[in-house]
Amino acid sequence: MTGSRPEHSPSPEAASLVSFTPTNGDSDRAWLAFFRDLYLGFGPPDQLLLRCVQRAYRDFNRTWLIGPGQSHQRPAVRAACDFALVTALSALDDEHAGLDAYDNWHSQLMAALMQTSDPLTDNRGLTLGQAQKWINMSVKYAIGGRLPGFERFERCAHMPIDRILLKELTAQPKFRAAVDLLPIGPWSRLADGAAYSAFQREVRALAVPDAPLMLELGLWMRAQGKSLA
Repeated sequence: MTGSRPEHSPSPEAASLVSFTPTNGDSDRAWLAFFRDLYLGFGPPDQLLLRCVQRAYRDFNRTWLIGPGQSHQRPAVRAACDFALVTALSALDDEHAGLDAYDNWHSQLMAALMQTSDPLTDNRGLTLGQAQKWINMSVKYAIGGRLPGFERFERCAHMPIDRILLKELTAQPKFRAAVDLLPIGPWSRLADGAAYSAFQREVRALAVPDAPLMLELGLWMRAQGKSLA
């Protein structure tokens, strides 16, 4: 299409980095932009939060099955969910940096995301388990990608629950009490909000002095046969 960017051409952010020789802080900015583009996908800098949300979608979407006659609805539903997530993430401020305030924000967003994903109210939308994964991975990418302001939430951010994480936690007696708070079954079918909240609170307590998100990162790396050291 005339005027469109070639499929494999760099984003405007990446292209702008080619035109200067990085020095000091410029070097750090160039490398950060490079790795953001590689992991979050190419796109303009002002859409970094959306890119985090869209990258997080890929971490759970295989579990969100498309029912009969739903294929034509999914793009619009996903776009509405993208908008809801970006809007909520953009609204995070200092008032949400406390544990209770963050937990309340998170609980409200899970409910909103589940409702947005089920416009026909036919129970084909996101489960609580899928909603928490989308939210928590979006926050993880925003923090790990060093999006301005999100460092405030590293201590209170929730641990994304999935099969790999639960396996790694179960293998450590210290964290077994937290895992036992969750009902038996696939993480993607989780529907018990009270159990989810209890799990997150217990993980926070057991992870001290680490933040749950750093614990999750270490467990995920270990599952891949790697180490943060």
